[in-house]
Amino acid sequence: MAEVGRFDLAEAKGLLMQARALAHNRSALLFELRASRELVRLFGQDDDGAAHREMLAGVIKQFREGRDYPDLVRARAVLETAGGLSQEVAEGR
Repeated sequence: MAEVGRFDLAEAKGLLMQARALAHNRSALLFELRASRELVRLFGQDDDGAAHREMLAGVIKQFREGRDYPDLVRARAVLETAGGLSQEVAEGR
């Protein structure tokens, strides 16, 4: 796999998945959003990209307010670029 800085992509993916799981288990929604966003950004077109996009869409839907919050705006943009932005997620429902 290609190198990203001093980490290879497989290691980056593993660390991001650990971060997402930890955030989810601790109900740290903002950190789950960030880790999920980076998984989609880096791996959204891979074989398991659909699962990452669905995961990110599910996290976005959990936010009940702050629709224009920068992290949510960035997450929706990444999801749209990866081709996984539904109308429901785009509208913040």
